[in-house]
Amino acid sequence: MFPSATAITQALHAEGFLQDGEVIAVEEGETFQAFATAVYRCRLRYRSETAQRLPETMICKIYGPEWYQRGGLQEVLAYRRITPALRLSIAPTLYGLIDDPAAETCVLLIEDLATCFQPVTSPMADAWLDLLVDTLADFHAQWWEAPMLDTAAFLQPEDTVMRMAQAIPLQGLRANTASARNAVSRFREAFGSELSEGEAQLLARLDARWAAHFIERTVDHRGLTLLHGDFHLLGNVFIARQPNAVSPIKVIDWGQVKRGLGPHDLMFALLSVDAADRRSRDLASLRRYHERLLARGVQRYGWDQCLWDYRFSLLTNVYQSIFQESLRWFRRTLDVVALWEAQELLDGSAETI
Repeated sequence: MFPSATAITQALHAEGFLQDGEVIAVEEGETFQAFATAVYRCRLRYRSETAQRLPETMICKIYGPEWYQRGGLQEVLAYRRITPALRLSIAPTLYGLIDDPAAETCVLLIEDLATCFQPVTSPMADAWLDLLVDTLADFHAQWWEAPMLDTAAFLQPEDTVMRMAQAIPLQGLRANTASARNAVSRFREAFGSELSEGEAQLLARLDARWAAHFIERTVDHRGLTLLHGDFHLLGNVFIARQPNAVSPIKVIDWGQVKRGLGPHDLMFALLSVDAADRRSRDLASLRRYHERLLARGVQRYGWDQCLWDYRFSLLTNVYQSIFQESLRWFRRTLDVVALWEAQELLDGSAETI
């Protein structure tokens, strides 16, 4: 499935790169884990007379039939319709695309960030955290209640472990909820004997009440935006090695883009890194995020609603650990749910205004 030098040459030509010359050899390098069939760093050798300079390495991301519908189509959508329109240059460059819908396979040739960027490390410096929050708010503000989010590409139920953050029409939400209930049953079968009484009770309340609250919050499409969907700080967010870089933050893995509640992305980022005083740090970041949204023109989105969306997103994220059958991440998420007393939202109304 790894592309040949000829196929890569054709893909680079099609994207407007490598106008003259060709790739004469490609070598597979380091591999990475991702929601895809395979991800490699590949080293390219070009015909010596090639005039246009292209990087010696690229990231080759391959989606086979098992992943094409569950990530490949969304990442192609992101690089075709979303990242070219971004006001912020936060996505890596797409150098080439080999897409075969009939075979349900695609290969993306993506900028290798290793030379000029490095993954976020923990603990994250306050200045970088503030910049990340601002970047995320700017991204969400651009797509806030955007008409494109009402097109078919964003209205179909996903088949991924992160599907529950999707804000889609009622029929799709019911399909996701049915999948979630099956996943909860499997989770109970796998770990029921290990769950504490409190964990079992929270799981039962979530199973019984989450869907009604999410539907009530999202059914009128109010206050929805485009989510990156996998905005974690364990390898998906990179910061520039040089302090004065034009684009100081880059974000990879665009295969989970979806319509949803903006604070979900922020919650997912902050959940992935611990802090000595997590609630204080997260609350300060959420307030900064909300203020930045308003400064960027978002209207009719009050602080109480933003706070509710953040807390409820913690509950939504519990489902990811359930789909993954990860007791470790289930408990880690529940610890933060308890910190924010988010379980109380399952008893009240989703509306705060």
